Amino acid sequence: MTVDDSQAFEELEAQIGRGAGNIAATNFQYHTWLTELLADAARAMQVSLRSAWLLAEIWSNGTTIWRSPEGDQRATVTSEGRIQVEIGAYGDDAEQHSPYLR
Repeated sequence: MTVDDSQAFEELEAQIGRGAGNIAATNFQYHTWLTELLADAARAMQVSLRSAWLLAEIWSNGTTIWRSPEGDQRATVTSEGRIQVEIGAYGDDAEQHSPYLR
């Protein structure tokens, strides 16, 4: 991992727990394919009127997991930009998730 990769990883990790609207407005210092996918996912959540949803996970394949502010719903945004919303607290089926960054 290069210095820039390490710094990009740290920048991504810092987004965990932030709202989609805030992430969509972030000007990432280190641009990687994963930061671009995260920004796209945050904008997709914002456009779907879910700006307040919080980033919970970033998977190594570009998928992001978001939780509603109330914690009773979760959304998966694929690297293609598809959003799937599910009822249930975040983490209910965590053992089924793919490898992720956090």
